[in-house]
Amino acid sequence: MLMMVMGVATWMFPRPARDDPRYRPELAEAVYWVMTVATAIRAGAEISVALAGALGLRWLIALGGLGQLAGTALFVLNMWRRVRMPPAATPPAR
Repeated sequence: MLMMVMGVATWMFPRPARDDPRYRPELAEAVYWVMTVATAIRAGAEISVALAGALGLRWLIALGGLGQLAGTALFVLNMWRRVRMPPAATPPAR
């Protein structure tokens, strides 16, 4: 669900111009891969622990969760540069 929200936010927020140094498509790709791999590791470990009782794999659940947290932090870093505040209105001259 979080990856879907991230995808919609990436699609909706305005992208900087290609010549803008804030435009970093490789960071968006890194977010995708970090989130995908971390989610796969966490899901696999949680299923293994639940079905086989492999309690020794609990550290993989934590590692997957930390990877998801790192991916979310990268996403926020990437999107923070794309959030643009409207220019402040100048007060009318008297």
